[in-house]
Amino acid sequence: MVTSVKEKERARERETKTERGRESDFRDLQIISFHTEALQISRPQLLNTHLDSLHTTNQFLRL
Repeated sequence: MVTSVKEKERARERETKTERGRESDFRDLQIISFHTEALQISRPQLLNTHLDSLHTTNQFLRL
């Protein structure tokens, strides 16, 4: 009887570890996906976005 309780606890621990591993893998895939999308932005497009931001800041400071 004691053995079966311990076995059930171990089985639950394994399931928990497996679930945590899946969640971790999913987070890793989300991060990789985000970085892949970020890398697809062209440099000129990124530069234009940065310059627009600087222009807006400059206009605000002139007020």
